[in-house]
Amino acid sequence: MASTTAVAAVLWFYFVLSHVQLFSASFIKADNLKRKNGIRLPRPIHGTPSNISWDFLILAVQWPQSFCYELLDLKYTNACKVPAEATKWTLHGLWPTKYNGDDVFNCNTTYPFNETEIQDLMTDLQAHWPDVLDPDGTKLWAHEWNKHGTCAGILPELDGEHNYFSKTMQILESFKFDSIFKANHVEPSATKIYKADNFTEAISKSLGFEPVLQCYTTINETEQTTFIEEVEICLNKTFQVIQCPVSPLKKNNQFGLQGNCGKRDIYYPPIISPEMRIN
Repeated sequence: MASTTAVAAVLWFYFVLSHVQLFSASFIKADNLKRKNGIRLPRPIHGTPSNISWDFLILAVQWPQSFCYELLDLKYTNACKVPAEATKWTLHGLWPTKYNGDDVFNCNTTYPFNETEIQDLMTDLQAHWPDVLDPDGTKLWAHEWNKHGTCAGILPELDGEHNYFSKTMQILESFKFDSIFKANHVEPSATKIYKADNFTEAISKSLGFEPVLQCYTTINETEQTTFIEEVEICLNKTFQVIQCPVSPLKKNNQFGLQGNCGKRDIYYPPIISPEMRIN
């Protein structure tokens, strides 16, 4: 009898142990499925509330060297550093916008920026979406996600932080702005002078629609210099280029993106220095 009881106890022990091991293995497997390369995968998507609506997207790309010259001219105290990987036109942002000109931003404060969700994109982000003021940080990405990305998710391709950054970089790569300008003999130069039409016509010839141009003119009134700084194009909800609509509420201003390059002589400076600082 004692022997039978002992055998039963041993069998029960191994039964419990096997189920504990099975449960542990299942738990570890499930946890591992939530991880990739040592980091947790993105939170469930649907980062944009269902009551959010907008009509089109503005894709803003910038020339990082010109932005650095602006900061130098304004005597910004931080170093302006163009990452070595950033050798082409880089992203400023992808902004959901309404036809009537109403602002659409900060749509979901319960879904703040989380750096771990885009760890696998870091190399690409440094090349295509760098922050020249904080090249080792994430301030620009946090700003763009919290303000604009949380509104973009009514499109499945942009729903969730990882999707927003990944898809926006894909869109940038599909347009190849550097190649468009080069094919039309518009290339970075320390001495060559351009007009706004040189940039506008290059984009229009390639994409079929005119962009909005942003320039920066130095504040030295006796010897001003103007740099091409940003190109903005508009996209519909299938990411096709459209002519940027004119807001009826803002008369002829294109949502505040009416451009400011005018008829000035414009420089398109080469990326010549990895770091510039006002002492």
